[in-house]
Amino acid sequence: MTPSDDDIELSASDFREAIDRAGLAPWRAKNIMFPRGACGHTSELLAYYLRQRFGIAPVLVCQDAGGLGGWHGGHAWLEWNGLTIDVTGDQFGWTPVIVTRAPEFHGQGVDQNRGPALADMRWWALECGSLWASIAPFLPIQHSQAQ
Repeated sequence: MTPSDDDIELSASDFREAIDRAGLAPWRAKNIMFPRGACGHTSELLAYYLRQRFGIAPVLVCQDAGGLGGWHGGHAWLEWNGLTIDVTGDQFGWTPVIVTRAPEFHGQGVDQNRGPALADMRWWALECGSLWASIAPFLPIQHSQAQ
């Protein structure tokens, strides 16, 4: 069954809450100062969760923008079925969790990469595996089996 926009938004919010509850130590171990500079890893982690939860395959988008909406440098997020899904918006002063069909800033930059998330599971295991292990225990019971 295809998830609704509300299903995706609830899952993205639950995922961000799990990240927050897991704390900053797992990110610091990777020399990442969450949420700054964490958007790529976080998007890959969220893509994994959404694939396990709903069987969907979001697209990973990486763009550069020069100061657009407080956004300097690169940013990464997911897109699926017309939705923009971002759980690190707060690094730019935006709402932390953004799930929308009408993004204000996303998609306004210059594409650096646009393709399937989870394209390199070897990289994912090395870079995201320990982060996943820290986040998964804080996911709601009905979602925590996404492993």
